[in-house]
Amino acid sequence: MTAREPRGFGFIQYFDPEDASDAKYHMDGKMLLGREIVVVLQRKT
Repeated sequence: MTAREPRGFGFIQYFDPEDASDAKYHMDGKMLLGREIVVVLQRKT
């Protein structure tokens, strides 16, 4: 049996949409502890 590494994810809520866009621009694709950060903005339903 092989232990799998946890996916590792989180949610952040921004009140200003511009702050959320800035976070995506600056953090998407960066590396943290050897893993790539993927930023996905919530889609309006």
